[in-house]
Amino acid sequence: MNTEKIRLIQLIDRLPDSLVRTVLDFVDFLLWKQGHQPQDSSLSEAGLSSEDLAWLNSDLSNLGAHEPYEWADGELEQGKPIKYVPDKGFVIEE
Repeated sequence: MNTEKIRLIQLIDRLPDSLVRTVLDFVDFLLWKQGHQPQDSSLSEAGLSSEDLAWLNSDLSNLGAHEPYEWADGELEQGKPIKYVPDKGFVIEE
């Protein structure tokens, strides 16, 4: 093991428990970016389906080549508003 990896492990050992998940998520991201699937990802813990993961991992770099969606008159009013609640996720307001 090279000295940089040893130093990284030593620094991780000094982190408070509250930051370990953040570091793990970042390492998972770096592995994903290189094309590796993390062993224990927070994405899989969230109960996402393979379709969800495929969408999240898709290449959106060419998205600008598509025209934006134009809402029809009255179409926006047909939906229900949602809000994000920390520790709960998105909630549909009635």
